[in-house]
Amino acid sequence: MDFARTITAGTDLLNLISDILDLSKIESGTVSVDAEEVHFSNLLEMIARPFRHEAENRKLQFDVEISPSLAGRSIITDSKRLQQVLKNLLSNASSSPPTAE
Repeated sequence: MDFARTITAGTDLLNLISDILDLSKIESGTVSVDAEEVHFSNLLEMIARPFRHEAENRKLQFDVEISPSLAGRSIITDSKRLQQVLKNLLSNASSSPPTAE
């Protein structure tokens, strides 16, 4: 378990460094876009997998559903950038304290 946590922490740190470098590229105007076909079902699974584990640890319900109209469909996008955005959104949403109603 400790080894797995170390690997996860190392991967998270590497991703953070990569994100910072990407921001530097954006600011300097040297960022490149690697457009490719991304299937919605694959994208959702790649994004959801790490958050499912975290949700289970925190005893939170986490479901991912895809509209039947998107089944088998894809988009042309920069997969890495799209994943960064979606992971940031999910991370922010899962770390926010619940609001009082």
